[in-house]
Amino acid sequence: PIAPGADRKALAVCARNEVARRFVPVRTHALVPTPLHAPPRAWSRWYMLTRTFKRVATALGAPSLALILVISLGYAATPIYRFAEPRALSGGLWYNPYDGLDGGSAGWRLANFHAHSEAWGGLTRGAQTPDSVTAAYKRLRYDVIGVSNYQSSPEGRVAGTFPVYEHGWNVRKAHQIVFNPDHVVWLDFPFVQTRDQQQYLLDQLSQSAPLVAIAHPAVRGARSPDDLRYLTHYDLLEVLNRYSTPADTEWDAALSSGHATWLLASDDSHNSADTDQVGQNATRVYAPSMNTGALVEALRAGRSYGIHGVRGKSSLSLRTVEMHGDTLRAQISGDADTIRILGQDGVVRAELHGAAAHNATIAAVARADDGYLRVVAQGDSSLLYTNPVIRWNGRELPRVDVMIDWPRTTLWRVSWGFGYAWFAWQLWTRRRRARTAREGETVVV
Repeated sequence: PIAPGADRKALAVCARNEVARRFVPVRTHALVPTPLHAPPRAWSRWYMLTRTFKRVATALGAPSLALILVISLGYAATPIYRFAEPRALSGGLWYNPYDGLDGGSAGWRLANFHAHSEAWGGLTRGAQTPDSVTAAYKRLRYDVIGVSNYQSSPEGRVAGTFPVYEHGWNVRKAHQIVFNPDHVVWLDFPFVQTRDQQQYLLDQLSQSAPLVAIAHPAVRGARSPDDLRYLTHYDLLEVLNRYSTPADTEWDAALSSGHATWLLASDDSHNSADTDQVGQNATRVYAPSMNTGALVEALRAGRSYGIHGVRGKSSLSLRTVEMHGDTLRAQISGDADTIRILGQDGVVRAELHGAAAHNATIAAVARADDGYLRVVAQGDSSLLYTNPVIRWNGRELPRVDVMIDWPRTTLWRVSWGFGYAWFAWQLWTRRRRARTAREGETVVV
């Protein structure tokens, strides 16, 4: 039956209702007013949440949902930490990593641990093969060469290169350089990273390798100075990297908060044929041999310094760093324009300029609140950064530990568990309704 004069929409509604009434069996379910006597507004929000989930699930499809679920597992597993409050390095003695060393000694090795080649079928940036990258650094007379492709096991590296890889596949480029690892750690947090997640990642990496460096902390604000006042369980900080200005602020934040962290200077090259990428920054390491273990031990002890120059050469070099009581004396070779000694919070304790800085010896007396002193020299196109001399107890280098807050961690993980249960329930309900519809029933809710 059709009412006279009905428009097209009315005709469509009428036709649909008649077909449903005559040919489709209908099963009506009463709507439960509010689960657990929730107030109407809460029930409305719950309804909107489930409806939004259904729409998102339909749009993404099963493979995308599965990927999101796998990625979320890292967030769910992250413990909640109790970080130690920042405090200056302390102790009655000074640890000088250059004690007894002379810059002219034969044990100094020119090293770059951060360079990229072709990898992963071109998915990551790298213009040349690993052999070509290695050859480019050999032409510049580098002693230690590391091809640090992302998430790549060093087992298949070019013979004679240092075993290292760059960890990280997140959008903020919060990356780490992992030295001589036992295995590749695939855990990462691709989007947001809280301080707890950053610490959890450093814990996992430090358990897989004897040495871990935080790479380019200033790039995209990957590691803020405030984060570095608390984060621990890493050994090196990449202070010199061609993608950003020197990370003085970040390094001083870590050192001033009690973290005995040594520097790393790297090219981070992605095209070894580009002279603006290769030979820009280097780490000079004092090691008695080229053995991997000896190099790792030298880096862990701080027997290194960083340079910036051209084609692997710098007009500045380190001669000596000595401590006499609380007085630091450092001798820098080359025509520096400026030499500075910096102390707690990066405050300048001594400074030389112009001709007075050429082949100069600079000295400064540590103040009572100085947990460390370090030297920076600058020339026309060169930079030189020393590792700091730090206060210690004479037995072991300072190490800041963190504790897991188990009550909050348990609550965090249980919350994720409930979330996964709800997720599974929604998927099961959606599949059941789809199966019912295929069987020819219309379920009216």
